[in-house]
Amino acid sequence: MKGQFPETLKSKIAAAEAQMKAKLNEIRATFAQSGDKGVSAEDIFREFLRKYLATRFRVGHGEVIDRNGKRSGQTDVVIVSEDHPYTFTEDQPGLFFIEGVSAAAEIKTNLT
Repeated sequence: MKGQFPETLKSKIAAAEAQMKAKLNEIRATFAQSGDKGVSAEDIFREFLRKYLATRFRVGHGEVIDRNGKRSGQTDVVIVSEDHPYTFTEDQPGLFFIEGVSAAAEIKTNLT
């Protein structure tokens, strides 16, 4: 029994990866405009993170601001801790305070 857990985890990760690849392929087949592809890929990735991250994290998108008022550009994925105030919803861009941001990322549908 001891050796089954790593194999089960590998299988679960491989299945999740296959689902993400299939969804990305569907997006590429559906949309011609890069903006539409990007928005769809970002939505799918944020949903993936919401499903698999610990519940103490929340996932959104928008702008990150520091205490001096400096703002980031539009950020595709922002992961905040449970201490971050509710300044965003899942489906609308929000304003994120840098002190509560655990991670931020940009999503690209095609790497060259």
